[in-house]
Amino acid sequence: MGCSIRTDHWRFTEWAEGRSGTELYDHYSDPMEFHNLALKPDPAATSVITRLRAILRTKASGKTPPTPFNQPRL
Repeated sequence: MGCSIRTDHWRFTEWAEGRSGTELYDHYSDPMEFHNLALKPDPAATSVITRLRAILRTKASGKTPPTPFNQPRL
């Protein structure tokens, strides 16, 4: 399960709390999200990832729920 945070400038996503990957896109230079800056982050991208990860983890979790929310529907 993944979760994302988006600002006007960035979108940061973690999959399975980062174990299954991360994504960082600069919407100013890459609005169509073709270049994942988290694959080989430079110091500037690393700084953005650190800042957005801290905010994301206060708001959401990438953990898979232990039970489905709507069991009768499944």
